[in-house]
Amino acid sequence: MIVRTRGRPRRGIVLVEAAVVYPVFLMVLLGCGVAGLGLFRHHEVSYLARESARWAAMQDAPPAASEILEAVVRPKAVGIDLGSVSITPSYAGDMTTVTISYGWTPEAFFGPVAIRSTAVVWSPYR
Repeated sequence: MIVRTRGRPRRGIVLVEAAVVYPVFLMVLLGCGVAGLGLFRHHEVSYLARESARWAAMQDAPPAASEILEAVVRPKAVGIDLGSVSITPSYAGDMTTVTISYGWTPEAFFGPVAIRSTAVVWSPYR
């Protein structure tokens, strides 16, 4: 049995629909991946700031940024470029504050994004 439709045949309509839908779907998929990487990097910078502030608070003498980088950030950093990391420690009374800034360049779509996190910890030894 042959079924015929009335009107013009619709050959190639699937190809046209695929040409419109597939690029949009792939861009959304790629965007989700890049957003996930950005979220991971944000959490990583926050974690490094907290750990750096805890470590700096437990030292007898206030450590410099280079000491924090070598003792805490370098061993614990995963998936970030250490050349783009900036560490700013400050000590006021018995409070230790560490700010870590990271210049992330997303893998697609956008220009550089600055990620910054600050952690404040009470220092029992000062």
